[in-house]
Amino acid sequence: MAINKNDAMSYPITGLLTALPAGTYIDSLGGSQGGNSLTVTAGSGGNNPAGNYTIAPHSASVWQ
Repeated sequence: MAINKNDAMSYPITGLLTALPAGTYIDSLGGSQGGNSLTVTAGSGGNNPAGNYTIAPHSASVWQ
């Protein structure tokens, strides 16, 4: 989940490690809150890196 409560500025998210398996995850909210998909690549030790992601102003994304 990513939430940006700022009304004017986007926020870049880098260096995110996740337990999600490698793949592309579509925003579970269907973009209704301005969210986008997230791409995860295979890592090691259960720490799979997500690609760089920028969340738009006043938006939320949920991936599962």
